[in-house]
Amino acid sequence: MSILYVMDWLGEFDFEYFFTSTASKYNVSGVYMIIEIFPNNKGRINHVGKTESSLKKRIQDHYLQIIGGLKIIPKEYRSQSNDWNPNWNHKYYRDVILDEHKFQGLIKESFNFVNLCKIYLHIPKWGDLRNIQKNLIHDLQPAGMKILHSLPKDRFDIKHKNPKWRNIKLRNQFSVKDIFID
Repeated sequence: MSILYVMDWLGEFDFEYFFTSTASKYNVSGVYMIIEIFPNNKGRINHVGKTESSLKKRIQDHYLQIIGGLKIIPKEYRSQSNDWNPNWNHKYYRDVILDEHKFQGLIKESFNFVNLCKIYLHIPKWGDLRNIQKNLIHDLQPAGMKILHSLPKDRFDIKHKNPKWRNIKLRNQFSVKDIFID
């Protein structure tokens, strides 16, 4: 019998909230998920992360990494027909980062991307954050991350307790059968 892990999600938040809010309640360890929102309430899970320190600080860092060109920008937000997937060994990426005009264009695309993202938080009552994250990545298959092809070391059954992201039409990233509870 598998262990049941129930996740209570907080949010939905915009990146801006983590810069403007003076609330310290998210200066705790936890797991976070970023969902890209498209028209017609469609979306795609982009990232599942974790932090042992402050969720607020980790979200701020993630934002700065995106707009600074250090994270993947999906092609849907770009004037180019490909994802921005920085690899400094490739001339194309070096050319963009080292050219002020091209880099400004990337920053604009990055802002378009972050402004359409929603963030959800989970503050666990028990369990290892790394294992929770690995189980989520395995189950939800985030588009902006490398996917684990092997099962997490300690596999458990995750159910999501009435999250606000439940009603977003996620783009066939995973099977939604039986992952939610009320």
